[in-house]
Amino acid sequence: MRISRYWSRASRSVAVVLTCLLLGVTMIAASQISEQSSAAVGVAVDENWRGHYDLLVTAPGGLTEAAEETDELIEQNFSALVADESITASQLEAVSALEQVEVAAPLAFIGQFANPAYEAPVGVGIGDWSHDDFFAYPRAFEGTITVSYDDGMGMSQLAQHPDGHFMITGIAAEEVVFVDTGAESDSPEALSEGTFEHPSMHVIDVPESERCECLALVDTDLDLQGFDLPEDEIRPQTIIPLEPEMGPEDAQNRAEEGSAAVYATYEVVPELHSNMVAVDPEAERALLGEDGSFYDALIEFETLQQWAEPGPCEGEPDDDRPVGECLADLIDGEQYPQIHQLAFEGNPRTNPSTGVTDFAPIIPIVYSETEYPEMTAEASFPELATFEDLDYEEATSFEFYQEVLQGERPESPATQNVDVTDHLVPFVYEFDVAFGLGEYPPPDVPSTAEAAQTSSTLPGRAVRSTPDPELLSGAPEGIETALINEPQGRYFLDADMTSSEQRYRPWNISYDISAPEGALLTPVGSYAPGFAGAAEDASYVPLGMYADAEAEIVEPGQNQGAPLPPSFSGRGAVLTSPGVITTMNGYEQYRGEIAADVIRVRVAGIDGYSPQSLSHIEDVAGQIMDLGLDVQVVAGSSLAPVAVYLPEFHEDESDLGWVVEEWTSLGAAVQVEEAQMTASWMLLVIALAGVTLLACAVYFSGIKPRRREAMMLISLGWTRSRVRRWFLAEDIPVLLVVGAAAASAIAISTSQTAQIAAAAATLALVFTVLSGLVMVTAPGSQTRSRAQGSAQPAGGPATIGRRLAWSSPGAVVMTALALLVLSTTAVTFALVILTARSEAGVSRIAGIVNAEVLLPQTVLTVGAITAGVVMFTMAIRQTLRQAQKQHRMLLTTGWALTALATSIRAQLLTSLAPGAILALVAGAGALMMIGPSSPALLVTVVLGVPALAIAVVLGWTRQYTWAQRSP
Repeated sequence: MRISRYWSRASRSVAVVLTCLLLGVTMIAASQISEQSSAAVGVAVDENWRGHYDLLVTAPGGLTEAAEETDELIEQNFSALVADESITASQLEAVSALEQVEVAAPLAFIGQFANPAYEAPVGVGIGDWSHDDFFAYPRAFEGTITVSYDDGMGMSQLAQHPDGHFMITGIAAEEVVFVDTGAESDSPEALSEGTFEHPSMHVIDVPESERCECLALVDTDLDLQGFDLPEDEIRPQTIIPLEPEMGPEDAQNRAEEGSAAVYATYEVVPELHSNMVAVDPEAERALLGEDGSFYDALIEFETLQQWAEPGPCEGEPDDDRPVGECLADLIDGEQYPQIHQLAFEGNPRTNPSTGVTDFAPIIPIVYSETEYPEMTAEASFPELATFEDLDYEEATSFEFYQEVLQGERPESPATQNVDVTDHLVPFVYEFDVAFGLGEYPPPDVPSTAEAAQTSSTLPGRAVRSTPDPELLSGAPEGIETALINEPQGRYFLDADMTSSEQRYRPWNISYDISAPEGALLTPVGSYAPGFAGAAEDASYVPLGMYADAEAEIVEPGQNQGAPLPPSFSGRGAVLTSPGVITTMNGYEQYRGEIAADVIRVRVAGIDGYSPQSLSHIEDVAGQIMDLGLDVQVVAGSSLAPVAVYLPEFHEDESDLGWVVEEWTSLGAAVQVEEAQMTASWMLLVIALAGVTLLACAVYFSGIKPRRREAMMLISLGWTRSRVRRWFLAEDIPVLLVVGAAAASAIAISTSQTAQIAAAAATLALVFTVLSGLVMVTAPGSQTRSRAQGSAQPAGGPATIGRRLAWSSPGAVVMTALALLVLSTTAVTFALVILTARSEAGVSRIAGIVNAEVLLPQTVLTVGAITAGVVMFTMAIRQTLRQAQKQHRMLLTTGWALTALATSIRAQLLTSLAPGAILALVAGAGALMMIGPSSPALLVTVVLGVPALAIAVVLGWTRQYTWAQRSP
């Protein structure tokens, strides 16, 4: 009998049972999902939070101000983090000696390194000039070399040479002078051991000739030995030194029977500027691990140099020697023959005042393999005319020059195209590119460049400001920081000022640094920026130093999406990784002492991401700060996009517009972890609140029949206490199920938020049950309340429908609660997603973590929405079920289906109206209180939930009305 009673009442209260079961399942599932979300955040952060080092140390003021000015963002490869003072050698030793410091890697900025400009010869090479007929007749040529480079937006002109030069061959043969270089004299004439005539080429400067209506000859610099030719000497002159045991006659025969090469040289590759830095190679190797293997050669060279005595090596450069006896053996003699020879000789230098010879410093370096952009050269020097019986006086007259230039030009002159970048090797000062005249072969002579120079200047921090509102309105979306660079003047790329680029950085000058006289920069290795480990997907720290400089043009137009390369001057918008890296001992040659601008510190004893690890790192930072240094915790940093506007970028001083760079965001890991965990716990609370509200609403919807039953039992003589116990016996199994689910959720969860939410949901249901027991047996419940109804008769189907809706207030309340749950859940999900991503930032690590937690957060939201949908469905069904008899009665009285549909539509919309208004008010309140960055999306959500509910109601009306037809 008791089992039958339970079954009867359970089947009558199936909605209560189902919703309480849903609440229990939701508690457990939500707790597990939140734990998974927490674990996903933890794993993602743990795998991406730590770069090569944890602390960035500078002298006071070196970094803190730079970070504060840009919202905790630091530019990549930033080479001007130089404070008023340097970190001394004693401070460096003190940091390295700390017990909890695993690696202390110093970094010092030496200055701006300039790879020299390269010149290429333009002329002709003849195998045997004495028999070839090229020089038998005078010939006139004219043309240019156009050099272009890839500026990220296409190939742009870099230089054009010569600027209006006119060339004549076959007249005024060159005088070749053989000299004895061992004799003591300053004049080639005094040392002359014989002369003969050699073919030559004369170059005329067209613009200069037209300006003065004369003939302006260009100095082709054919004096190979550096002697000054007499000022009144018109004929070109070449000095050929006598080789040992060679007489003048032998030399002359060799020259007469040899090849002839006549040419002038023109600049093809401009100077390229990049930074030169000093590091401790062993510490760098420890920071980078296997990725830093390119430092092994630098370590080996410095180790040998520390115990080797200055001076030349024994034997000959090509002799076989045991490893470690000669520094020159560690230099590639085939790639760097001049440097190899100087290092073998000990890099001797002679004081011109005293004549004393000593040995200048040999400074080992590692250079960047990707300094130069892609460059191409297109040359065309067509032959204009060939002459007979043309002497030098006639050929060099202004009238002849005008006659030749006014003559016809070849329609399709031969063109030579050269990939200049393929021929560029840093520190190799021979450039094997040459251009021929007309269709004749080019001269077989190498072009050389001067040795690279290092200045004590460094590119400073770009002068930036906040864009005005109008400019800011065009900034790219999804980026939190937007700046504008202030132009600092143009830098001319070539000597003739045919092209230039905008500079955005001032110079920082270090007066404590000067290049050592006669120092030999010795390449022992190279590296390619962007290698694996140079900039991980997320865990990038400031001054990672080895990453590719990257910036993307995002300004709408034809250049959108193109990369912006580094500048030639080193003072453009994008900073490159160092062009040259040397050792701290090499730095000492420039400054006279060992000092550092920054120290990168990796803390020992860190095992994964945790609050304890962060606390440990901060403790070590405090110990270093006690030494009087400025410390920034960079563990947990990541790259984040920054929008930069570049004004006056192009040659015509027009703006380039917006570009996006990636800077280092300090504390990104902590920021994203806190934001996403807060979002997950908030969604957990919303999901449990929605299901709990559903369970409570369903329970309250059953109070009316219980009240009728209680009145009947009391009229039969039952006491109120007995009635309460009667109904409580029905509710205990449900409460036990929910309580067990809550206990399980609390047990499996490690979050206090999840535990409190489960306990609160259980207490809310218990409170609802107890309140319901009191309500059904309260004295006031024995009095039947009689609805008064309307004094006016119903005026039509719509009015009847509205009255039917209000005759079921419980269903109206449940509908309102359902819409409130749906609207609140949808708005909260949108707000959480938007706010969490905004607070987490736009760094790389934020993107990784956001992707990991999106699914768990969506599942929690789906749980809450499911509760709202179930509650909404139950409310609509209850509304229609309670009025079903009235609907059938209306049909039997002769109502058409259209009239019934109108009545039902009005009934359901009236039942829906309070909930829709409540949902709109709640959504509008959330918008006004939070003020989200994307209000359009939230407005769509706020309006979309009631609109979707109305659409469902209209569809349900059609289906329900159609089902009421008579069979």
